[in-house]
Amino acid sequence: MFYLISFILISILGIYYYRYPNASSYRKIVSILFVFFVYVAGLRYNLGFDYFSYERAFVESDTLRDLAKYSSFADFREINKWELGFTFLFITIRSFTDNVVWLFLLSSIICTVCLFNSLKYFSERPYFILSLLTYFCSVYLLQEMQALRQALAAGFLFISFARYHNGSKLKSLIWIIVAMLFHNSAAIFFIFFWFYNYKFKLFTQLFLVAISIALIVLQIQWMAEFISASSSIFPEGESIARLLRYFTDSGLNNTRGVYITYFLYLFVFLISLYANRKRGYYPDDSKLVFAQNFLFFYLVFSASTWEINYISTRIGWYLLFGVAVYLPHVADYFEKRSKKFILCFIVVFNFLIIRHFVFPTMTTAPFSPYEDYISCKVFGKKSTGKERAEKYASEMGVVLKEI
Repeated sequence: MFYLISFILISILGIYYYRYPNASSYRKIVSILFVFFVYVAGLRYNLGFDYFSYERAFVESDTLRDLAKYSSFADFREINKWELGFTFLFITIRSFTDNVVWLFLLSSIICTVCLFNSLKYFSERPYFILSLLTYFCSVYLLQEMQALRQALAAGFLFISFARYHNGSKLKSLIWIIVAMLFHNSAAIFFIFFWFYNYKFKLFTQLFLVAISIALIVLQIQWMAEFISASSSIFPEGESIARLLRYFTDSGLNNTRGVYITYFLYLFVFLISLYANRKRGYYPDDSKLVFAQNFLFFYLVFSASTWEINYISTRIGWYLLFGVAVYLPHVADYFEKRSKKFILCFIVVFNFLIIRHFVFPTMTTAPFSPYEDYISCKVFGKKSTGKERAEKYASEMGVVLKEI
C-alpha cells in the first residue's frame, strides 16, 4: 500500500506541475519530495537481503582508531576489501556510532542531493517531478534500498553527467573516478563517456538493438564463448585474466531470462525515434541527445550481456537515468490535444515498472510491505522484514547470517 500511495501522489504532483510549473508551491513540494526520498531509503528497516549484510559488517567494522593496528596498506586492504571510498565512509560513520541506520541515512542524503542537483540540470521545472517519478519506479526502489555502494556511485555519476554538459569534461572524468571509489562498476563509463552525445545513425541503432534482442530471446551464449577463448591469451596473474576468471566463475552461471520491462523500455525507445523523425532521429537539445543515447545503451547493453545477470542489471540501473530524463519530454513532441494521452501513458508506464513492489513477487517480497526505522524502533511496530528476507534467502539457496 505504501508504494502504491507514493506512486499515486508523485504522479498527481508530476502532472500538476507539468501543467503549472510556475505555481508558488513548487519549491515547497520539491523540498517535501527531497525529504521523502531521503526518508524512504535512509530510514528503511530490515528491508532487502543486503540490509543484513551491511548491518553485520557495520557492527564488526574497524573505527578510525583501529587503523593504527595495520602495519601496511596491504594489510588494511586484506581485511577491508570494499572499494576505498565506501570503506572510509563506512569506517568514519562507525567511529561515531554502532547504529547502522546512520550509514543508510547519511548515504541516502548523499544520493538524494546528487540526484536532485543533477536531475534539475537535465529536467526543467515542467518535467522534474515526472522525472523523479520515473526514477523512483525504475531505479530507486531497487538500487538505493539494496545496492548501497552502487547507489552512492550512481549519485556521483549523475554529477559527472551534469559536469559533462556544463562543458567541463575533465571534472566529469574526475567524478567517474570518485564513483569508482564506491563501486567498481562505474568504470564502464570511461567507455560510454565518448558516446554521450554521439548521433548514431538510425540503421545503427535499430541493428544493434535487434541483435541484442536476438541474443537474449534466443539465449545465445556469445560471452561464454568469448571469455573462454580469451582467458588462455593472457598470462596467469594478469589483471585482464583475473577479470575474465571472475566473469567465468561468478557470473556466467547466473543467467537472465527475457523480462517484460525490457520491452516497455524498448517501446519508449521506438516512440523516441518516431517523435524525432523530423530531426534526424535526434532532439535538438544536447541533454536530450544524451538521454536518448542512454536509453539506447541500456537496450543494447542489458540484453547483450544477459549471461552475466549481475553486470547487465547493475549497469542497466545507471543507464536508466536517461529514461528518467527523456520520458517526461515525450509529451512536448505531440500536439496539445494529445498531451493528456501522453501524460497518461507516462503514468501507466511507470506503474507497470513499479508493479512488482505494489504486488510483490519473490524478488521484491523482502522490500514489500515497506518498514521504516521510526515506526518499528520508536513506536514498536512489529517488523516482518527479516522473516521475508530469510524466506527469500531460503528460496535462493543461500543463508541469511545472523549478526
